[in-house]
Amino acid sequence: MGSAVPRRPGRRRMHWAAAIAVPVGVALSVASAALDEHRLRDHERVEVASELAIASSALPTRLDVQRGVALAATLVGPADAGTDPDAWAGRIQALDVQDRSVATRAVLWVAPGPAEDRATGAVPLDVEEQGGGSGAGAEVRQSASYGSSALLDGVGLDEVGRALAAARDSGEPRLSAPFWSGATGPGAAESAIAVPVYGEGADTPGTVDARRSALTGWTVVTFRLDSFLGESMRHLHPGVAVSVVDDELGVELAAFSTSGPVAEPGQRPADATAVDVTLLDRTWTLTGSSTRVAPWVSLPVLLAGLVITGLAALVLVVQADSERRAVATAEARTRDLRRRTRELETITSSTPDALARVSSDGRLLFANQALIDLVPLPADWPGRPVAELATHHTLLAAVADLAAQVTAGGSDGQLRVAAGDGPGDAPGDAPGDGSRDPSGAAVPAVTRTASVDVGPLFYELRAVPEGALDDGVESVLVAAREMTRRRDAERRLGHAAMHDPLTGLANRVLVRERAEWMLGTRGRGVAVLLLDLDRFKLVNDSYGHGLGDELLVLAAQRAESLTPRGGVAGRLGGDEFVIVVPDTSRARAEALARSVVEAFDEPFVLHEEEFTVGCSLGVVHSGDRAQNWDELLRLADVAMYRAKAAGGACFRWFEEGLGDTARQRLQLAADLRRAAGSDELGVAYQPEVDLRTGQTIAVEALMRWSTPTRGNVPPCEFIPVAEETGLIVGLGRWIMRDAVVAVAEHNRRCGGDVRMWVNVSARQLTGPDVAAGIVDLLTELDVPTRWLGIEVTESVLADDERVLPTLVALRDAGIGVAVDDFGTGYSSFARLRDYPVTLLKIDRAFVQGLADPSPEAAERAAHIVRAVVAVGRALGADVVAEGVEDVELLRHVRTLGCDLAQGYVFGRPGTLAGAMAADGQAGLAPGHEAPAGVR
Repeated sequence: MGSAVPRRPGRRRMHWAAAIAVPVGVALSVASAALDEHRLRDHERVEVASELAIASSALPTRLDVQRGVALAATLVGPADAGTDPDAWAGRIQALDVQDRSVATRAVLWVAPGPAEDRATGAVPLDVEEQGGGSGAGAEVRQSASYGSSALLDGVGLDEVGRALAAARDSGEPRLSAPFWSGATGPGAAESAIAVPVYGEGADTPGTVDARRSALTGWTVVTFRLDSFLGESMRHLHPGVAVSVVDDELGVELAAFSTSGPVAEPGQRPADATAVDVTLLDRTWTLTGSSTRVAPWVSLPVLLAGLVITGLAALVLVVQADSERRAVATAEARTRDLRRRTRELETITSSTPDALARVSSDGRLLFANQALIDLVPLPADWPGRPVAELATHHTLLAAVADLAAQVTAGGSDGQLRVAAGDGPGDAPGDAPGDGSRDPSGAAVPAVTRTASVDVGPLFYELRAVPEGALDDGVESVLVAAREMTRRRDAERRLGHAAMHDPLTGLANRVLVRERAEWMLGTRGRGVAVLLLDLDRFKLVNDSYGHGLGDELLVLAAQRAESLTPRGGVAGRLGGDEFVIVVPDTSRARAEALARSVVEAFDEPFVLHEEEFTVGCSLGVVHSGDRAQNWDELLRLADVAMYRAKAAGGACFRWFEEGLGDTARQRLQLAADLRRAAGSDELGVAYQPEVDLRTGQTIAVEALMRWSTPTRGNVPPCEFIPVAEETGLIVGLGRWIMRDAVVAVAEHNRRCGGDVRMWVNVSARQLTGPDVAAGIVDLLTELDVPTRWLGIEVTESVLADDERVLPTLVALRDAGIGVAVDDFGTGYSSFARLRDYPVTLLKIDRAFVQGLADPSPEAAERAAHIVRAVVAVGRALGADVVAEGVEDVELLRHVRTLGCDLAQGYVFGRPGTLAGAMAADGQAGLAPGHEAPAGVR
């Protein structure tokens, strides 16, 4: 029989140890894994909470960017940018919206609907711009787009309409509910911020009804929520997922994760962290969770042979790695914080704007280098009361005052914001009038602005509240920017827009504005004096536009000096000026008109030369009739042309019927155009007699017009109309051909050598090949050029460039050139020397002055006639005395050396045969009487 082998006690113990060690090892491994999992989950919860805290701070900051765009847009509303959509959009582009946020899709100006619709709880919105809507609700009047916007496609009108109503009634910016179109999908939701705009420069009304009544519109900024949230979630670290849900709608707006999948909204982990973020009047919930897979050790793996040492080592390795990653993350965040701090310090130190941070109790906490360079602060300024330091500088006093306005609190402990100071208040600043609105809600702190002059410099200040507390604000950041050049530029632009750039007088726009204000005030009436310089065109054409402009400046100064206090003098254009006087009687207006005419009769001195231009003045008084400004100006214009028709250098009151003058001239032009093709027009001839022989040596052709209805129309009436309408060119060709044919027939029949003088206007001489056309006409009719002469006035000679070559060509061809009415224009002797003049005609006013009853006047006229005769002889030209109407004048001109004369003493204008038969010996013998034809 064999004996049994006993078991070793040691092995048994080992078995027992193994039996005990394996379960103990497994239990220790499981316990270690569970402990590490718990620690990792705690760490991930802390990390998720940290990321949510950063996101909850970033979202209001990013929303402030959108709100800042909307507030800035209120400063460039339609009243500033005009009604041109492109001009408004151009001003919005200057805000650099895309540089601020790529999420922005559109900036809109929304005009309110009818007043009765403002009392409703919601605002119906129409996106048709520029009055294209139905007019039943608010309308988008102007917009600036930055990509496609669902709102402009008609999506989200109800959501934005509710935001408009909330902003209108609260007086504060409001955020709309999200909206999206089916075409873009749920991932492209949009939202909008609405900012109400009330009356220009007015405080926000204190009640809802008042705010609805004072509303002038909204500025609306739409933005894409995925881009907006993406800008706020860029900081997310790996392993963290965040979803954003609108609490009111219960709709997920977006979900973000840098690694790992994002769970569906209904499948969020039970240990997910949620944070509510209040954005204006809406609340979004941010839910964060970890996407890492928990390090769970399965029981089969542990039972397969993990030992307690390996499990312990693994725990130590996992723990060490977790700690290492936590330390690395903390160091990275510290470095990022330091980098951002350095960037902020660089910005604040390098910006030219002066920055100051004032605590809620009025102490100066921070001042950047720009402020320190500008304000002589003492060395111990940090922490001192800013009101105490304000005695050192005007700018610091403005900083103290503005900060105090933002942080001032009422008796109930809520924030009370005082009104802004000075012209720097922006229309978007809407301070409350107390600490609570009618609904009992606390009035939030708002940005305040002010302006201040610091010596010659102009500063604009903006105060922004920081860190809102339950009983006010924690601090106020005040930025001061030097805006002197911009202020001066705006003033220059404003002045240029309302004043004439040459003379500095009020322009047509400002005159209208002032005149309409005068007409709206009570008083004795408004007098309007419209004046036009009589001979300015002669000066401008003869001496050039430079001297003409200088003359206009002197005329403007003279008109302004004559304007009574309270009136306005302006330039309407060209050489036309206006004086408007309020609260004045007709007698005072007439006295003023007389003094203006007398003042403008005085010569202007330019470059040591005197220029007497005179003026024609039209006067009208609003007391005679209740007209508006346009009507008064039209009547004054009619009266002014009546003064010009009277010869100028006078004034005329408007009288009933004068307004028909323009219509009469139009009818006269129509009749003259019709007469040009009929036998109503004819030619009369007046002789020019050689006083030495008594023979008629030349004849002047004069146009005559006789109509069945008007009778004989004087040339002084229809010739100006013919020149204005251009008919003078065709009529001139007709009379020249008729006159040349007549003189050629006479000379060939009688064997004479009489010259025919034909009057020619400036318009007839400025066309192409005028001289060649006249020579061709004489060649066609086989008439010698010496049988023709043309007469021009001194004003025609002022057009050197166009007229002189034609006159030279005519003279060189043998055609005579005469200057009519010599002595009444501005031709200087030096310029007259260069003209091809063969005949000077002394104006009848000088000739008839020889018979003036006053010996002194007659002597002056004699000197003038004698001087003209001398000038003509010096130039080698003949001289004709016009207007010799009686024997006495004939003897005078003969005594003064005139060899040629023309006038009624030889016969009135008539047939060519009658002109050639004129008695040239009339008055040459003592006792000879005037011809019977003289009247």
